[in-house]
Amino acid sequence: MADMFHIEPFDEGTLVKLELLKLYVRSWLPVFMSKKDVYWKDIFIYDFFSGAGMDSKGKPGSPLIILNELKGYCPSIVEKGLKVNLVVV
Repeated sequence: MADMFHIEPFDEGTLVKLELLKLYVRSWLPVFMSKKDVYWKDIFIYDFFSGAGMDSKGKPGSPLIILNELKGYCPSIVEKGLKVNLVVV
């Protein structure tokens, strides 16, 4: 459980990077999720820079940001029979 949290709050640089990640994910998810014709059933999202789930103040880290952005696509994922794999390293 201790690995899920940073002991310190994220610094300003990390917060900027996480905001950029959120905007990036929000921009490209529709490319894969909103297509009328499905050319793939498996979607893999790799987060090679994932850290803890959140900082000591509850700010979400990259894995939680990605999951939060995916939430809005759950109906579409189910309807189209997609399998979304989030790989965090």
